This record gives sequence, structure tokens and C-alpha cells, in this order.
Amino acid sequence: MIRTTVSLILTACLSFSVWADTPDSVLNTLQVPTGADVQIVTSHSLHNGMPMAIAQLRSTESADSVFGFYRQLWTDPQGDGKGDGKGDGGSDGSPGFVESVLPEWQMISRVHNGYNIVIQLMVESGQSASGFISVMAIDAPLAARDHGEFSDLQLLSKHQSVDGADTSLMRVYASSSSVSQTHRIYLEKLMSKGWQLLSDNELDGSYVMVLSRGQSRLEVSIVPSRDYGSLVVVHKVTSK
Repeated sequence: MIRTTVSLILTACLSFSVWADTPDSVLNTLQVPTGADVQIVTSHSLHNGMPMAIAQLRSTESADSVFGFYRQLWTDPQGDGKGDGKGDGGSDGSPGFVESVLPEWQMISRVHNGYNIVIQLMVESGQSASGFISVMAIDAPLAARDHGEFSDLQLLSKHQSVDGADTSLMRVYASSSSVSQTHRIYLEKLMSKGWQLLSDNELDGSYVMVLSRGQSRLEVSIVPSRDYGSLVVVHKVTSK
């Protein structure tokens, strides 16, 4: 299993716009559910050169209750998610939120007004929950490319973690093509490189593909973007 570090919560679907506030001010105004206690871990740090703030979250309610709070907050397209109780999902054409489940963590994230907001809680039984909230400002992409199946895309963010025999690599790319075009191009390209398609799903204009090859598993999410044709989030786990 992959042990996810705090920095992994920062790699999710990204979009780019002008900073309206600062990460710590966004964190301080973010709504939290009743029974939650938030303690700042760091107000000023960098990930891939981007400013971010991180806080520890403890709740007397269960993780399901906490995630239910943010699903509701980020689903309604009428609000801004910063105190009016309405949410901020979908007004820019992107998903209101993205959810991920890893062996040790469950996450829900939202990109809004140039900030990537992530709630990450430990996967555990019981009536309480603990984890982290992170807010990262998104400004300009990394001036970098990498090797492999996605080397012709613009690399925006990357993170790697190792746990025993397992290596997890998560990267976010910008594509100049539309979501459907990018999906078609990389489905064909990955299968031509020996990847076996396990599932391929479309939902609300986004695609999620799961593939395998040898000891590696690849999850590819392709989502709309205001600033690019589309964004490609790639999560690769390899076991030795």
C-alpha cells in the first residue's frame, strides 16, 4: 500500500487564474462542519513553487459526515463556498469536487478562484475523523516536461511517494486539445504501448480511464479547463 504524505493532497485537478487572496486567508475563511477543530500547521510554504497553507482537522463527527458536508457545500452552483453555506460547484464548467480513495486516506478536493482546496481524512472506523486541510495557490505552470506516454503534454504538477515495494507517481498535465480529443488520443496511445484497458467511463464531460501493464496500474482523469483545452491527471502505482 502507498503511504500518502501531506504533499500528495495537493495534486488533484488544477486550473489557473489570478490569485484573489492568499492561501492562509482562503483557509481561514473556509467553512468547516459543526464539531470540527482546525489547527494551522503552516501558513506559508511552497509546493512546486506555489504558495500553500496546511491545517490539521479533527472532528467529533465521522469521516462520512465530514465528506457529506463538503459534497453539499461544493455541489450547489450558486455560492462561493466561503461562508454562505451554498457551495461553489460547476459554475465554471468543471466538476464541483473530485473524490479519491487510497489505502490510508480519503480525499475530496475543489478548485475555485485559483486555489486548490483539499480535505484529506484518514480511512478508519469510528465516530470521529482526523486529517488535513490544504489550500494551494495556482499561478503558472512548471516549465518542464517529462518522459513517457504523456511527454508531449505540459507538466503542471508532480509528486512521488514510496512505501516498501510500491511506488506512487501522480502528475497533472495541460493539454491543448479538448477533453474528448485528449481522451481519444491517449486511449489509443496507451493501448499501443501495451497498456490493457480495465475501465473507461464518461461523466459530465470528464473521462476516467483505468489501465494496467505488468506490475503497474494507471488511473487517468481528463477534465475540462478554463485556461487549457483540458487537464490530465495521471496516477501510476507500480509494485516491484
